[in-house]
Amino acid sequence: MESPGLTFLFKDFSQNSDNCDRASGIKLFVGYWMKYGTILFSAFALISCTPSTSLEIPQAQILDESNNSSNLDTDKPGMPAQSEAPADDSMVPADTVDPEMDTQKELPPTQPQPETLPEAPKEPDEPPVIPSGKYTIRSAASNRCLDIAGANKADGQQLEIYDCAAKPSQQQTFAIKYVGKKFYEISNVSTAKPLMIRGQEFNKGQLIEQSSIAGGKFQQFEFIPQDDGTVKIRSQSPDLFWDVQGGHVENKTPVQVWVTNDSANQRFTLTLVP
Repeated sequence: MESPGLTFLFKDFSQNSDNCDRASGIKLFVGYWMKYGTILFSAFALISCTPSTSLEIPQAQILDESNNSSNLDTDKPGMPAQSEAPADDSMVPADTVDPEMDTQKELPPTQPQPETLPEAPKEPDEPPVIPSGKYTIRSAASNRCLDIAGANKADGQQLEIYDCAAKPSQQQTFAIKYVGKKFYEISNVSTAKPLMIRGQEFNKGQLIEQSSIAGGKFQQFEFIPQDDGTVKIRSQSPDLFWDVQGGHVENKTPVQVWVTNDSANQRFTLTLVP
């Protein structure tokens, strides 16, 4: 048997279904809730109040309202503002990328290469005329040995001729060292000081002396072999050679540099000291 209240409910809704709106539905919901206390009737009232005819809303209006609702949401307090997402190059279609611009972007800038000049050919070094070692040096004119005056170790002591000792002494022994380009350095073994042209000047008549001062080209000499087995000793000045002063043969005659000639006082004999 049908409940009178339910019959009334159905009847009431059937009479008002065409004119039902949300406000009347709420009134019916409250009324029948208080009268019958049933959730089923309340739910039925809300459903029955939905208009049977739907309104068609233009698509443009829907989009506009959607945008307005998004803007309203961001304006609410406590809601962070939405920032536009950065454009992603990877989302750009491949056919829209300019291949020339893409190539220029990927390739690093080319650096100019420094111009390399070819190296100058190195001049081959002359083989030494005599091997480096310790020697005595005799004047071909007097057969006397070259000697440091008094075996004095002071700078400026002159080179001179003197009677040769029975056995080679350090005072009359010289260390000859090849330094390249045909030239040698000559040092007295007793004083351990190299020989050089006094005053570091390429002038004829300058004496040969010992000195601890670095003399460079004034301390370098070349040995030029002669046909008789002797040698001539030339300075780095091509015209100045060792020369026993004045062609004298007496003890303590100094050695100087002089222009080249064929006399015996410019020739010397080297003997290797074991």
